[in-house]
Amino acid sequence: RNPTKLLPSAFPTLTTAAAEATERQKRMESRSKKEILKTILKNTAPVEVIQEDEVRQAFQTVGEEVIDEKDEKILHLETEIQRLNSLVSTLNKCKNEQLEEIKRLKISLKIAEFHRNNLEQKLSCIFTNGQIEKLRDGNKRRNWKEEDIAMSITLYSTSPKAYKLLRSNNFPLPGVRTLQWWSKKYDIAPGVKIKN
Repeated sequence: RNPTKLLPSAFPTLTTAAAEATERQKRMESRSKKEILKTILKNTAPVEVIQEDEVRQAFQTVGEEVIDEKDEKILHLETEIQRLNSLVSTLNKCKNEQLEEIKRLKISLKIAEFHRNNLEQKLSCIFTNGQIEKLRDGNKRRNWKEEDIAMSITLYSTSPKAYKLLRSNNFPLPGVRTLQWWSKKYDIAPGVKIKN
């Protein structure tokens, strides 16, 4: 017999044996539930008629339960409000402390700027602007201006040993090679020989 061919008397269907078994199982469960329900109904006491007072009392009891639930919810919300208020208070305290710190730092910054400007003003009597910038920038390479070179060549021509001593003590002066390059390029100091 070929399982894919239908018999002439067969009626085509999409259900399988497994589907039929589960359908049969559902019908059996439904029947057994009906029988259990009938048994329970037979064994229960007859229905009592509820009086109006009993209904009021039942509503009152339900109302009290609802009120108790609401009181509990209110208590929970009040506790949450207290916790959040405490958190807000702590955050405000931190914010105020940080604002005070910012204020203190701004004052310190203004004082430092005042001292720096005061120091630069006093140094400008001794050094050129280029030399002050060299002091501020440290070992950063500089492009010296003509004013700085002219003063340095004057100092070097007065005393090469003093010039080299000042440079070795970190005075902001151009190197000797820079002075040589400038003197050759522009013939600044005729008669002054710059040697290493």
